[in-house]
Amino acid sequence: MDTAKTAPLEALPATRRSGLPLMLFGIIVVLIAISAALFLKNEALRTRLTTLEARVKEMENAAPRAPQREGDVFVIRESDLLDARAHRGDILGLIRGTPFFSKGTIVGVRVFQIAAASIFRLIGLENGDVILDIDGSSPKEVGALVDDILDKTEAEGAVRTVRVKRRMDEVTIQFKAKSY
Repeated sequence: MDTAKTAPLEALPATRRSGLPLMLFGIIVVLIAISAALFLKNEALRTRLTTLEARVKEMENAAPRAPQREGDVFVIRESDLLDARAHRGDILGLIRGTPFFSKGTIVGVRVFQIAAASIFRLIGLENGDVILDIDGSSPKEVGALVDDILDKTEAEGAVRTVRVKRRMDEVTIQFKAKSY
């Protein structure tokens, strides 16, 4: 049998008894406010996620265009480049990548799950390619690769050179943007 005694509510001083319901009411109000704030934040995040998923699905399901070439140089439309810049957050959903190591050092980024209608396909990249460098700059992760392609490619600009390890061969891909 439990010998510990608990004091009944009537045994508390009257001043403590009268403040108890008010304190409980205050705690309940704070908990309701926190719950409402979390619900609204979750709804905003859920809406943003739904929008991003729809955009990625739209781009993944878009009819893939064949990459355009001028000789050995892949040509992307200036409008595709500008659209990719405007939707930078969505673009990361169209390509995946992991650092590629050689002798314990990161030497590039292996890309995979490249969406068919993405700008990355249009410049000639293929699933499994290891991007060694772009114009001499070696990306260490997929975000840096995307930034390099989107930020340093100029409309009607110079030809960019990408050194790629494809299967067992080293391949050079050249691309540029052009307005049509």
